[in-house]
Amino acid sequence: MKTKIFYIVMLLVSVVGFSQTTAIPDANFEAFLEANGMGDGIPNNHLVTTANIVGVTTLSIDNLGIADLTGIEDFDALQTLYARNNVITTIAFSASQNITYIWLSNNNITSVPGLQFQSNATIISLSDNPINSTLLDLTQNVNLVFLSIDSATLTSLNVRQNIALTSLTAINNNLTFLDLSFNPVLTGIEVFSNDPELCIQVTDPAAAYAGTGIYANWIKDPTATYSLNCFPCEGNLLVNGNFNAATCGGNWAFNNNCVPNWIATDHSPSIDNFPANPNAWMWSYNGIGESIAANFNFIVSTPYTISFRIRTDDMNTGCSIVANAATVNLVATNNAGVVTATPNGDVIFNGSMASYLNNWQTVSVSFIPSINFSQLWVFPFMQLNDGTCQAEMNIDDICIMEGILGVEDYKTSSIFLYPNPTKDFTTITINTDALYTLLSINGQILQQGNLSNGDNEINLSNLSSGLYFVTIKTDTDSLTKKIIKK
Repeated sequence: MKTKIFYIVMLLVSVVGFSQTTAIPDANFEAFLEANGMGDGIPNNHLVTTANIVGVTTLSIDNLGIADLTGIEDFDALQTLYARNNVITTIAFSASQNITYIWLSNNNITSVPGLQFQSNATIISLSDNPINSTLLDLTQNVNLVFLSIDSATLTSLNVRQNIALTSLTAINNNLTFLDLSFNPVLTGIEVFSNDPELCIQVTDPAAAYAGTGIYANWIKDPTATYSLNCFPCEGNLLVNGNFNAATCGGNWAFNNNCVPNWIATDHSPSIDNFPANPNAWMWSYNGIGESIAANFNFIVSTPYTISFRIRTDDMNTGCSIVANAATVNLVATNNAGVVTATPNGDVIFNGSMASYLNNWQTVSVSFIPSINFSQLWVFPFMQLNDGTCQAEMNIDDICIMEGILGVEDYKTSSIFLYPNPTKDFTTITINTDALYTLLSINGQILQQGNLSNGDNEINLSNLSSGLYFVTIKTDTDSLTKKIIKK
C-alpha cells in the first residue's frame, strides 16, 4: 500500500510540474501566442504553457489590438519587446526580468509600475501615451541610453539619474522645466512643442545657445530658455540679482544704466553672454579694476544668508599664478570706492579666484552686519601684479535672504516647487514623504494631499489667477511657499 501511495504522489507532482501555465487574460495576446507556438494548444482558454514562453528573447506584438499584457512577467528571458500601436493601458514587468529594449509607443498607458525594475534597459519608447508624470519612475534605469516620450501629456520629467542617456525626445508635451545638468553625454534632444516658457537647466548655457559641444544637436522651441539655475532663490531681497533685466550687453553696461538698480563704481564692468545668459563680468589688472554696487539696506545685527554663482578666468597665457592669486570680494558698504585690497565696509565674502577657475560654482555664506549699510559692493582684486596679467570674474544669481540657513533650513531647501508662476499645474519635488495644504491669501484651505519621495504634480487649473500659499509638512519640518497662478 505504501508503494502505491508513493507512486500516485510522484505521478501527481510530475503532472503538475509539466503542466504549469501562465494566465493571459487578453484574447488577442493569447491568440498570437497560440498561433506562434507559445500557447498550450487550447485556443481561447486564456492560458499558455509557461515552458513555451520562459525562453523567448524577442517578442513582436505590434498592431494586434492588445489591451492587457498580463502574463508578460513570465517571459523570463525577454530582452526585446515590440508592443507598439495597441491599446495597452498598463504594463508590469517583474524584478526577475532583464529587458534591454522596450518599445511601447502609441498605446493608452498611464503608468508603468514595473519599469523601474528594468535597470539594464538601454532603449525605452513610450511616445503617444497619456502617461501621468507622477507615475513614471526612471530613477533606477541607470543604463538608459535612448528615451522617446513624445506626445505623452507630461508636465514634468526626471532624468537626473539617467547619466548614460545620449538621446532624448519629449516633443509635444507640457513641460515647463527640464533638468539636463546631470546628463554629461546627452548629445541629442528634441523638446519642441512644449510650454513656450520651458526652462532647460544645463551646465553651460552659453554653449547650449551656441549649439556647440554636446549641444550641437539639441532642438527646442525658440522661446524656451537654457539656464544654469531655472529656479533662482525664492524671496530674494535683492532686486535683479540674476541680471536677467539687463537691456544691453558688452562694455559700459553698468555705466549706461542698462542694468536696473546696479551702478558701476569703478571703470566699465560688462554684461557677458548677452542676451543668452546675462551675467556680470569684471576684471582686475595691475592694481586697478572694475566693480559694481547695488542699493541694499543691511540692518545692523540682522542675520542674512547670501548666495551667488561665481566663475573666474585666467585669460592671459602664462599668468595663472598671478591671476589665480586674485580674490573675489563681496562687501557691505556705505561708500563703495575704487577696487582696493582694503575695502571700506564689512567683508561678506573674500575668496581665492583659483577656487572657481573656469567652472560655475554656487557659494552660500552667512553675514551679520556690524552697522547699517546701504550698498552691496562686488569686485575682483589682483593680490599680485606684474603689469600684464589680468584676472576676470563672472557673477550671477546673487541672492540675499534674511535669516541664517541652519540645519532645519538645509532639510527644507531640498524641497522644490516649479514652475512658479504657473498656469495650470505645479510640481513639488521632495526627498521624503510629506503632506501639503494649499491655502488662499485669506487662509482658506483649498486642497490637501500626500506627497511622496520624488516629483508630485499638483493641479491648479480650477483656481483663479492670484497669489496662494502651499504648506509642506514632513515628520520633522514645516515649510510654506508662495505660489502665483497666472
